[in-house]
Amino acid sequence: MLPNRPTHNVPEELLAQRLQQLPLLPAVVAEILSLDPEADDYLDRLVRLAECDPSFAVRVLQCANSAYSAPSTPIVSLEKAARRLGTEQCAGLVLALAVVKVFIPKSEAQRFLWVHSLQTALFAKRFCQDIRALRPHCDAAYVCGLLHDIGRFVQFEGAPADLNRVDDMHWTAPEELVDLERSTLGYDHTLLGWHACRKWSLPDSIGEVIRHHHDVLPASMQPQINMTRVVQWADTLSMALLLDPRSACESSQTLVQHLAAEHPDIGPGQSADEKSLWHCWVPGLRDQSMQLACQLHLLR
Repeated sequence: MLPNRPTHNVPEELLAQRLQQLPLLPAVVAEILSLDPEADDYLDRLVRLAECDPSFAVRVLQCANSAYSAPSTPIVSLEKAARRLGTEQCAGLVLALAVVKVFIPKSEAQRFLWVHSLQTALFAKRFCQDIRALRPHCDAAYVCGLLHDIGRFVQFEGAPADLNRVDDMHWTAPEELVDLERSTLGYDHTLLGWHACRKWSLPDSIGEVIRHHHDVLPASMQPQINMTRVVQWADTLSMALLLDPRSACESSQTLVQHLAAEHPDIGPGQSADEKSLWHCWVPGLRDQSMQLACQLHLLR
């Protein structure tokens, strides 16, 4: 287990109050998490889940027929749409749709947080694909990345005053945000997100990543690579892209060079089968995240 950051003694009543109005997470999320990606009927079961909600079905069809997918003829079958997208993209889309329905974005700040969460999910999954030991856990990485800031979403829904008090202090780094939350509110969004996961009965492994994704590891643990570290990389990378206006207009080659120079601590170390080449896939995956955000109606 990762070491805890110093914490305040948070009254249970305060956390209970913040979670009181927490919406129920759609059952489809638990069902997706329970599916075996290696099973022969995985895609078929995903389609059946999408069919249970008309809005899911419409968005899956829209995604399959988008310019990004570029089918030669229009796709009108949900099964064909799912096969066109592929199991990974279809599962990620349905999962994101389910969570978006719980935390509907109502402001630019919420839309920004959603884009950041989508990027973190895609980046975390891709990092896992570069690390042999974590390749079997790519889907879990996507979920952890998507939900890593779920505590902030809970604040948007049930405690907007808390959120505004901290954001009005104009924090500029994730660790600064956590320290401000603890000193100002008596709790932080990682703890709130962990409690939300428990209330939703999500797997403990997801809750632990959410609880610790802002922890600073001691130097002795720096070489260790686990799911929490992967989400930290993805979180840092997404924030770097979204907060730097240069990244939106830079060429892919310039962006790759820029990231390699400014973020040398992100990504797995070089070895025979785990090379630090993550910079090269960032431009394409960033574009994919924006495409997904458009399909989820998160961008205006």
